[in-house]
Amino acid sequence: FMGEIVDDKTAFTVGSPVSYHSSDPAQDLYIDSFLKYNNMAALDSDTMTMATAVAVAYRYYWMEDDKLKATLLPSWDVIYLDYEPELITIILSMKNGKKYADVFKGSVFIRLALVDGGDFTIKYNLLGQPVVAYPNNPLWASDVYKVVEMLDAYDLTLADCINETAQLRTAYLNIQGGL
Repeated sequence: FMGEIVDDKTAFTVGSPVSYHSSDPAQDLYIDSFLKYNNMAALDSDTMTMATAVAVAYRYYWMEDDKLKATLLPSWDVIYLDYEPELITIILSMKNGKKYADVFKGSVFIRLALVDGGDFTIKYNLLGQPVVAYPNNPLWASDVYKVVEMLDAYDLTLADCINETAQLRTAYLNIQGGL
């Protein structure tokens, strides 16, 4: 059921890729290059799939070689604190056997190594918060949580049927003298 819910919603929502247009032809060229460079149709699909399954998806945007790049972050590696007046995002990662926490607070980026004697980097003047949350709905709830109880009930019912069948076979063998 969960897979069907996620697949149906993703296919319905982003089955036809979103198109972007501007009144300025130069902006249209930039948008087209951004969409192709980042394979946005696939990224949109993956974002919708993640948000549907786990309630929220996160994208990370950065500049590389004078091009804006975008990638989907694993939701379980992101801590997203929406406190006024600034948004704070923490991304947990592992590189070269070391655990890191990348902290974004306003225009400040801090990379902390989570092991003794690790690295410590601070960068300022980000253009803005590079991590953007894409919640599944205003409640920040998954679409599949609604069916978890039904799945548990189906599993319990199926297990009970299997147990009843096994007990009936055992009783029949006892009556026939097979045990």
